[in-house]
Amino acid sequence: MALTTTSDIIEKFELFIGDSTELSSSEELDLCQKIYNKILASEEWEFLKKEATGTIAGTDITKPTDFDRFTSDQTIYLGTKYSPRTMIPFQSRRDFTNQKGYFYYDVRQGKFVFTASESDTYSYDYIMVPPLLDTTSSNPLLPTRFYDAIYHGMCVDADIINLSDKARSYAQLNQNKYDSILADAKAWNKSISGYNHY
Repeated sequence: MALTTTSDIIEKFELFIGDSTELSSSEELDLCQKIYNKILASEEWEFLKKEATGTIAGTDITKPTDFDRFTSDQTIYLGTKYSPRTMIPFQSRRDFTNQKGYFYYDVRQGKFVFTASESDTYSYDYIMVPPLLDTTSSNPLLPTRFYDAIYHGMCVDADIINLSDKARSYAQLNQNKYDSILADAKAWNKSISGYNHY
């Protein structure tokens, strides 16, 4: 069975555990989302990278609504010459007051705050939060050939192992499959990234 949708992943999960957990459809979708989130957090995936652009006039920029975290390049570039502004820790912001070249992330306010006023265009790269999965229109952004990792991960979730004798019997096999497919996905990601430092 070729997996191309979230529904396909859930159906395959049901086949692997014998549908004996008596989970509701919404609980299965929640579990699928949980494992998908775990996979997304495990790597700086190329398919989650985006560029933010705009104009700053003052000391702060509001983060995009789908912002999760910076890429490994934690820099905001200003102007057509891409003059870098380096991120500093929040707690160090007072040490850089009125010094150009720096900014910090105010997580509570969802803003990037520069240590001196700026007036220019900006751009920076970040990791996006993809839409939540659903069974009608939103599928994992992970390439489909790696979807198998999700249902294997679902099968080794602690709650599922406690609910299903079949899942308990095949826990190690499912864990090995999950680890192997995820390792393949990470190797693919590194091969298209152009660098291998993360």
